[in-house]
Amino acid sequence: MPRGTKLAAGLVALVLLLAYAPAIDGKPIWDDDRHMTRPDLRDTAGLLRIWREPGVTQQYYPVTDTAF
Repeated sequence: MPRGTKLAAGLVALVLLLAYAPAIDGKPIWDDDRHMTRPDLRDTAGLLRIWREPGVTQQYYPVTDTAF
């Protein structure tokens, strides 16, 4: 592999590491806590509420909230 290619790959890896550094510890950043499913919605009754009550989550995206 040519030296320039190795240098470019190293630079890309460094930029990616810097970009993802805030997320490495796995804690919520910025507004993530608003998008995470609340504990009271993490059971079967909560799943039904997600689908039946549009105001129970920040935005009414029941398929996304079900996947979360």
